[in-house]
Amino acid sequence: MAAPAPAWLAPSLVGVLATVGSGVGYWNPSLWTDEAATISVASRPVPQIFAVVGHLDAVHAAYYVFMHVWISVLGIAPWSLRLPSVVAIGVAAAGVVVLGRQVANLRLGVTAGLLFAILPRVTWAATEARSFALVTMLAVWVTVVFMLAARGRTTWWILYAVLAAIGVALFVYFALVVLAHGISLIAWWARARKRPNAISWWMAASCSTAALTLPFVLVAARQVDHIHHSRPRLRGLPTQVGILQWFHGGPVSGHGPRLSAYFDPPLNWAIGATALAALSLALMGVGIFRATPSDASGQPTLVEMTLPWLLVPTLVVVAFSRVGSPVYTPRYMIASAPAVALLVAAGLLSLRHRTLIAVAVAAMVLFAAPDYVHQRTGTAKSHSDWKYAAAVIDGRAEPGGYGSSATAQRATDGSNAAPATCSFSRVSATDRSGAGRARSPGSMSCGRAGDNPGDH
Repeated sequence: MAAPAPAWLAPSLVGVLATVGSGVGYWNPSLWTDEAATISVASRPVPQIFAVVGHLDAVHAAYYVFMHVWISVLGIAPWSLRLPSVVAIGVAAAGVVVLGRQVANLRLGVTAGLLFAILPRVTWAATEARSFALVTMLAVWVTVVFMLAARGRTTWWILYAVLAAIGVALFVYFALVVLAHGISLIAWWARARKRPNAISWWMAASCSTAALTLPFVLVAARQVDHIHHSRPRLRGLPTQVGILQWFHGGPVSGHGPRLSAYFDPPLNWAIGATALAALSLALMGVGIFRATPSDASGQPTLVEMTLPWLLVPTLVVVAFSRVGSPVYTPRYMIASAPAVALLVAAGLLSLRHRTLIAVAVAAMVLFAAPDYVHQRTGTAKSHSDWKYAAAVIDGRAEPGGYGSSATAQRATDGSNAAPATCSFSRVSATDRSGAGRARSPGSMSCGRAGDNPGDH
């Protein structure tokens, strides 16, 4: 009788597949203004980084420090800047497999990990030199640790608090994932009709996380008025939440109920994104009603774990954006993408016929393909064409001379932030609003003409 496969094998294989899939052509798109902000801040000395985030972009402080170390080793180029995101997506996919096995079985875990890897929001994050992929990776693995701790293994709560603090430091919205875990425990308590010790331990771990990150959160809170997103309109929320958050990859600039407000040109991505969203949401509904846990009392169930993770971050951010400062944009909700994949997998595997499962999987791949292909084209990032402007500058530059210089206006994503002043050479140039100033070969530096170094 053959020995069972080691527990690490399936997560590792799925993680490698997700890394390879998300890494195909990830270096092709031209850098754009959000990534220029990463370069602008991360390329400064560490004291200057903290000076910048003390006034603006504190929500990305930890990411900037990490990238400062990273680019000091590998330099500044599209492939090196985005490589951490590609690896993070692979590690996140492996974590989804582990998580699915925890709440159900290995089959669901592998299916969810593979589905996670093809979600357009996830494949987009792999091509972005920002913190989104790293935050998603941490959201998965902190939930894995959460499920271990909820089973009564109290020593795991220390690791939970540390990972949660790192997540909040990378992106302050990560705190809503921690809040969702608390609601999962309350739902478990209500179903099991007893008070699990896990609630007390979660409260202690959450308070520890809050204490560790409170100075950072207070600084970030004072900067909320620097965020310049459009206030979400009620008529447009079904489109933004139901389609753009997880089933379309990339920044969006429109608002309102019509898809044509978000896609340019509209029919290129609207059909695939809408079809993928409709099929996925239907399967999620099936998964919610049919999912059966392997252990109904020893831990939160699949639905108890995923539903708060799916809903709480969006509900809190949208509600705050309606009554307070507008801080919602669909891509900020990427940390909930693993919950989407788990619920879709649960619904998919509950279908009775293998033919239906095969057809549904093929349809999802087909619907996700237009976004995936577009994300890896040269002008995928809000039509940024810095790479082509750099080629023009390099082709016309004379020894000892300079190309023209202008400011690179921020690409539209509901933002009216100040422009970035950038110097470029072969690595990248400027977007459609201007040309960059060539310096030494392979170099690039950026800074804000105003006071906003990045995309909050």
